Amino acid sequence: MPTSERHWKTAGDGNWEPIYAPFDCSYYSIAGPIANLQQVFFDKCSDPEDDTSCVPGLTQFSVTAPPLMLSGVDPPSHRWKKGEVITYVKSSSPLSVYVLR
Repeated sequence: MPTSERHWKTAGDGNWEPIYAPFDCSYYSIAGPIANLQQVFFDKCSDPEDDTSCVPGLTQFSVTAPPLMLSGVDPPSHRWKKGEVITYVKSSSPLSVYVLR
């Protein structure tokens, strides 16, 4: 049976890190750790070269809705194909990443 979920941590070294789809998937979640009872913030961007695509100061972010359905067209089985960049994140601490088929 193919893998349907994957969990890992980012490097959290203060640089933009791409989050790649480990398999064809539709859902993901990113969460910052809690350090000294405080949430650790991170930035998320679809293109680090385009400031308008960036969202700063997140503690968590997720895409949990099924793929969008176009009128009269069957919905795709995934949003991102294996190996595609899902998003970019930047944090000074490792972030937890969860990806689901």
